[in-house]
Amino acid sequence: MLASDPRGDGLHTFETCAWDFARRLAGRLEVGEGVASRDIDRLSAFAAKLSQAILSWRVALADLEAGAVEPIDPKVAARRLVESVFDDLLIPEASRLLSAALDLVWMGV
Repeated sequence: MLASDPRGDGLHTFETCAWDFARRLAGRLEVGEGVASRDIDRLSAFAAKLSQAILSWRVALADLEAGAVEPIDPKVAARRLVESVFDDLLIPEASRLLSAALDLVWMGV
């Protein structure tokens, strides 16, 4: 049995989320594919910025001598950030797309 490629799985998840997002926008707004495509690019860029911020938090927390309970896990922090902040600000398909984009960032794709 062949082992699955996590990067391939991550790309598939991202593409599925992007498709769902585009389909939702097409049904929600009378917009062309260009709007969905631009928003997908924007969410992907936002995921990259969030990942950089999370990595800087990890460095800042690591500098604490006694205040941190444990080192930050960037993937867990990203998931919690999306769930606690962005789930309320984005449509569900956009939240899932942001999460999938963050997963790709962590995979180095």
